[in-house]
Order: sequence, then structure tokens, then C-alpha cells
Amino acid sequence: MGKPVNAPIAGKILEIFVKAGDRVKKNDAIVMMESMKMNVRMFAPEDGIVKTVNVSPMENVKVNTTLITLA
Repeated sequence: MGKPVNAPIAGKILEIFVKAGDRVKKNDAIVMMESMKMNVRMFAPEDGIVKTVNVSPMENVKVNTTLITLA
């Protein structure tokens, strides 16, 4: 099991900055989303290793969709 990082807003995934196995630190950018015509970066909530990436570029996501899972 890991810690899910969920989308706080609905939008479209524009870019993913991490891949499975990457080490991230708290506040590292992990995903760029577009919501309401604004680009919004999502950041790692804590240090960890990316276990899974659960979204793809250009995918539309709803609030609380799991973007990545940290180990």
C-alpha cells in the first residue's frame, strides 16, 4: 500500500513530471493540470518514492482522482 496523492480540483492533465521509481521531496512539482483555463501545478505532500503514476497526459480527471501513489 502507498500514500495516494489526489487531485484537489477537476481538470486536464497537461504534463507529468515524475515516473515510477523517482524519489521526490516535499513540494516537488509532480503534475501540471489545466483547470478553468489556468495551469496549476500539483506538488508532493511529503518526501517519498513514486510507486505508481495513475494518470496520463491529456486525461480529464475529477476531484479526488489519484494522480500518483507514494511509497
